[in-house]
Amino acid sequence: MMGIEWVASMVFDWEASMVYWILAMVFFIIVELATAALVAIWFVAGSIAAFVAACFDVSLVGQCVVFTVVSVVLFLLMWPFLGKVKVEKTPTNADSVVGMEGIVLDDIDNVRSLGRVQVNGLGWAARSEDGSLIEAGKRIVVRELQGVTLTVSEKK
Repeated sequence: MMGIEWVASMVFDWEASMVYWILAMVFFIIVELATAALVAIWFVAGSIAAFVAACFDVSLVGQCVVFTVVSVVLFLLMWPFLGKVKVEKTPTNADSVVGMEGIVLDDIDNVRSLGRVQVNGLGWAARSEDGSLIEAGKRIVVRELQGVTLTVSEKK
């Protein structure tokens, strides 16, 4: 019977698997550098551990087990700290409309997903902050920007 070990030994020798783990490590480093959050750092460490296992001529299955165990253990150890990592939002020119006043051009009705306002000379899609209907012509204050839609409240 041909087991996975035999198939792996036919396809991967220990030198080739070392190269594959180095390539995997480089790939995960690139992924980590390309993102703003920790998404692949534990896979980098797992790749290094599997590379070391390959250096000691551990089978491919063993190398994969080492990669998986090290990656999962590091992820679980880091989990409590991940919620504490703060990614700062980069403000844009559009964010400057938050706090500004404007006027409702078309009635704002969250239920029907309707509403347009004019703020700082520009027209925006709008939703009311509390879900209430705000009629055209009313003055509003911008509370939040989500994508290209403003969340507003009626100016009292």
